[in-house]
Amino acid sequence: LMNKAHDVDSLVKNVDDALVQGVNVVKTFKAVKEFAGEGDEEKDDHRTAQLKRAMDSLLQTQARYAAHKRVLNAIASELNSPSAGTLEPDELSKRVQHDCTNAADADASRADGSRNHKYQEFLEEAGLKKADDVDDEVQMTQATFDPHCQLTKAVFENPMRSTPCFQRGSSRCVFSKDAIHSLIQQGRGGARCPTVGCPYGGNITAGDLKACKDTERKVKRWLQADARERMRRDREADVIDDEVEDADDGAMDCTQID
Repeated sequence: LMNKAHDVDSLVKNVDDALVQGVNVVKTFKAVKEFAGEGDEEKDDHRTAQLKRAMDSLLQTQARYAAHKRVLNAIASELNSPSAGTLEPDELSKRVQHDCTNAADADASRADGSRNHKYQEFLEEAGLKKADDVDDEVQMTQATFDPHCQLTKAVFENPMRSTPCFQRGSSRCVFSKDAIHSLIQQGRGGARCPTVGCPYGGNITAGDLKACKDTERKVKRWLQADARERMRRDREADVIDDEVEDADDGAMDCTQID
């Protein structure tokens, strides 16, 4: 049973790799479309829908495999306990099949991808993520996340993190790429980390910098939500202007009647 659980674990990882490939495919579609200019929207939508169905199927498959692994490990642990009784091979086989099937069906029906980072990245790249979902994530990150670079005081551009700082538990040592490279160049190849209270406190070099995809993702969501909020305010302002104009017209009509 433990060997079978190990085999199933390999299948779970294979599905995980397939999800990554799905994200890469939609990124490639976007890159080709941007390079070639406007494409066939109908074909693009059809291709995206096909890819989403494949990703949804992968999610359910992954959930089934994970359920199988959980059941196999649980039965193996139960049989290895001192108080465990004995099961005939046929009885054990029937129980494994029954429990695995029930658990897999239940988990697959709940596999909506809300907690799967790779699936969420796919939805975002494919433009399928609901605005409400993005807003919820932005609201959750706003309490602990500042989208502004501490060096430029502007919104992050190509955020880079300092590896030695992160290795010492600091998640605040992230900077816009051009700004931190400029600081390092001024220090002739090295500069003290500018983050106040950084646990590292030593010099960082260009080789210590790595692209911070997490910050880049959060900034993108923040900018999207900010743009929607500005559009909402503009619409409200237009409605108010129309109401004021209607009120003015009504007042003029009343004056003419008098």
